[in-house]
Order: sequence, then structure tokens, then C-alpha cells
Amino acid sequence: GLSNSFTNSCGTIAILLALTFTAKRIVTGRPLFRYLAAVTMFLSALLHPFEFFVMLPASTLALLWAARSSGKWREAIADCAWNVGATVAGLLPTLFLAFRYQWISDLSTVLTERMYPTGLLAMYGLPCILVVYCLLLRYRPVSPSDHVLAIWFVTTGVIVCLPYCPYPPH
Repeated sequence: GLSNSFTNSCGTIAILLALTFTAKRIVTGRPLFRYLAAVTMFLSALLHPFEFFVMLPASTLALLWAARSSGKWREAIADCAWNVGATVAGLLPTLFLAFRYQWISDLSTVLTERMYPTGLLAMYGLPCILVVYCLLLRYRPVSPSDHVLAIWFVTTGVIVCLPYCPYPPH
């Protein structure tokens, strides 16, 4: 329904912003994009604590992948630490409420629907099928931004199929 459209839209915007800032950080090396990505992850975790399940692993993998080819491990680890710290700080109010009120923590045991890759393809339709098709064609990313995009697609597909990940009810 429309009741969740605002939060879902904000979550999608947060993922796009965080991964755009991550890609810009990798391409330009400017520290500004480290902080912008961290602030985006903080606000996303604070306001809609679901997208960090995709944002944090995708950005971490992209940063470490870029460090592998550039040799800038120290910067990549610092970026990852900023992202993890900002996400944990944003999750603190939700974690506090989950530990303080039993009914909030019980929600995680009620909503345990599993998602399978075939369901993912059916839900997202032709764009998702084309992404999988292009990845199976052994598409080679050319630029660092292409790597971030490919890592994001693969990470999303893997994360949503993990058991007990709250994506299906989300």
C-alpha cells in the first residue's frame, strides 16, 4: 500500500546516494565523499533501519575491491570504519527499543518469510532478469563506478536470499 511508500522511497534514495558517494570516493579519492557516504548510512539506519543490510556490505566490498587494485588499503579500511561506525550509531535507538520492549524484538521471530532467487526474479521482473543475464555474459566492468554497480547488484541478490534477513517483510 501507500502507507510505506515514503519510507521505501527514502530507503531507495539512501542506497543510491550511499553507493554513489562510495563510487565518487573511489574515483576521485576526495575525503568529502567518505563523510557524505557515512552521513547517508547514518540517516538511513536511523530513519529506516533496513537498507543498511545492502548498503554496508556493498560499499565495503566495493571499497576493498578498489583497494585491491589501487593498493590504498589504509584509506579503504578507514572508509569502511566510518561506514560501520555511522551505521551502528544510526541503529542505536532501534537496538535500544528492541532490547527494552519485548514486542519489538518479537517482530523478528514473526516475520521470517524466506526469499528464493526465483522469487526475486519474479518480483523485480525484466530489469532483474537482464542484470542476471548480463552478469552471466561475463560483463567486464570498465571503470571503478562500474565495479561498484556490479558489486551492488550481486550483493543485493545474495543478501535478500539469506535466512533471517528482514528483506522479505520489508
